[in-house]
Amino acid sequence: MPESINIGHARADRRNDLEAAPGDDEIRDHLARVLASSEFGVAHRLKQFLLLIVEETLAGRGQELSAPTIAAKLYGTQ
Repeated sequence: MPESINIGHARADRRNDLEAAPGDDEIRDHLARVLASSEFGVAHRLKQFLLLIVEETLAGRGQELSAPTIAAKLYGTQ
């Protein structure tokens, strides 16, 4: 089984255990590693998008995100 699937199952199991849920700092640490990975390379816009989604979600505003809101924040459109 691929590693990403194993990680996905572990993550799903952890959601059921509130004590094991990762804190904001741990999530940000993982995000930093993802953003620094070679897969993201020079994908500046994609990095901005992922950072926005994660930070808004950690701030409790994930439910408020919509395509127009994301476009406004990333591209300065209204």
